Amino acid sequence: MKVFTALVASALICGRSLHSHAQSTAEVKSSQYKLNADTYVRRAWHSSVLVGDWLYIDGGDIVSKTGPNNATEQRPLNTTLALDMTQSWSDSLSPLNIIETQKPPGCPSLNHGNLWWDNTNKSIVMGFSGELSLVSEQNGESPDPLSIWRFFPDGKGSGTWKQDRKSSDPLFKNLTRPSSGLSAFSNDSAYYLGGIANYLTTDETARIPESKSQPLPGLVEYDFKSNSWHNNTATKYSPEGVAAFGRMEFVPNFGSKGLFVMLGGATGGLDSYYAGNEMATFDNITVYDPSTQKWYSQKATGDIPEPRYGHCSAGAMPADKSSYEIIMFGGFGGENGPSATKYDETYSLTIPGFNWAKAQYPATSPRYGHTCAAVGGRQFMTIGGVAANVPASDKWTAADNVKQGFGIFDMTLMVWVAGYEPSSAVYEQSTPVKDFYRNNGGRFPVWTQKEFGVVMGDKNAGAAEPDNGKKRTGIIVGSVIGALILVSLILAIVLIVLRRRRSRMEANRRSDPAMLDSKSPISEAYTNFSKPAAVLGMGHNEKPERVVELAHPQVAAVELDSGDYKLRHDSRQSETTTPSPTYSGDPETIKQRGYGFL
Repeated sequence: MKVFTALVASALICGRSLHSHAQSTAEVKSSQYKLNADTYVRRAWHSSVLVGDWLYIDGGDIVSKTGPNNATEQRPLNTTLALDMTQSWSDSLSPLNIIETQKPPGCPSLNHGNLWWDNTNKSIVMGFSGELSLVSEQNGESPDPLSIWRFFPDGKGSGTWKQDRKSSDPLFKNLTRPSSGLSAFSNDSAYYLGGIANYLTTDETARIPESKSQPLPGLVEYDFKSNSWHNNTATKYSPEGVAAFGRMEFVPNFGSKGLFVMLGGATGGLDSYYAGNEMATFDNITVYDPSTQKWYSQKATGDIPEPRYGHCSAGAMPADKSSYEIIMFGGFGGENGPSATKYDETYSLTIPGFNWAKAQYPATSPRYGHTCAAVGGRQFMTIGGVAANVPASDKWTAADNVKQGFGIFDMTLMVWVAGYEPSSAVYEQSTPVKDFYRNNGGRFPVWTQKEFGVVMGDKNAGAAEPDNGKKRTGIIVGSVIGALILVSLILAIVLIVLRRRRSRMEANRRSDPAMLDSKSPISEAYTNFSKPAAVLGMGHNEKPERVVELAHPQVAAVELDSGDYKLRHDSRQSETTTPSPTYSGDPETIKQRGYGFL
């Protein structure tokens, strides 16, 4: 529902030195960034993160009106913006306090990327994920080499960008930058699941055909405290360990180190990625426990959302930390047009109950490619997004119903509101969440995996039902004894009948020589039968995956060879190469980089 920003014509553009890896020592410049509600049109593909009193926004494209007849221009954002969250606004036309910080040469501006707040080193980490803006590519720019950058906020909306790892770092050997994966961070580490590589992700993948997108399987962990990268397979999430355009949320108040929850997006195989790939459903929720590297799946109840990707999510917990509610908004099913209007939806997933509730309002302004954050007490903010209910060719130019692109949703009242108030009341569970726990008879659901119930703090997970007094115990014991006596009588009768039948058959066998050499073969279909491992939703619980620290953290990397490319797995999956993948899909979808998300 809500987007943001028009780039003023006087905005300076960050220099882009594609092969310069020296850390910049130039003076950082910052200035007031003015939004113009009359010229703003759309923003999408950016990254955002809330740090203290400032919401930082980096990368992505913006569209603004540039002249008469409502002519528009789309351009990448090559500066870092910070929105002051200590100031309130009453409606979508109120002036906003936004600070703009220039970037040093070589600092990339990426679409479909991520910003991670490293609380240990008090900095925002950027550069691991994302891709070059298509607009930049059309203007003759090339993808940036993979490097890691940090932004050190000054507490006033500005700060300093500094290169943390150069592209020549041994860490990046055989590593390609992923784009559009699922990612979240805790106080200790950041995680990145899946993603894709294409001709816009790095300079090394620039020769991948424009119509192809290569899925990258696996789960990458970046440990803030040790400044180390770790690599793990993710085949407990999806059969091939791939994921794209979904959401990952960190839940801090369950598990010994918190838990990571996966929500929606596409899965599929290793061959290719395109719009309409297999999409994860919301009736089974996949959870990753970083303390044991185990995956779990839990059946959800309530008003289950339809599968989608390109949505956003953020969460909050009440003061007593008894639950954690994840708010999810928007997305679409892969097809632009009026049929996508229904995706203008807002849901709440409560944990530990794993129950979905839907906010009730008429759908009018669906979007995808936006971000969101929990801000100011019980408020949920959405930033950006392109229109989903218009033809794909118009998704960037269709006027946003939120003039400056910031939408505010009250997580307690479950309604959209006109303005933002930094002194908003603290978050409390919404009425649907309270009603669920009141009617459910307890905090916990029926566990799909009892071990996961223990992780969630349910002391009765896997235990026998408690007795409700001696009277109930006596009834149960009496019923069991009576049932045993009845079963014993039935078994005795059956044994007598079988014994008599066997005697008659033995007598007939002895009197008939033709039966002496007869055999009763046993079907090999049963003797060779082996039970497959049970798959629970998007993942299942087996032995924990060990974390392997590698010279490079990538599970799969793209190698270029004579204009083609091959997929190489890490040593935990295989060391072999596979032929170049084939791609299928709608021609218009293929035209849009293979996944329809330009």
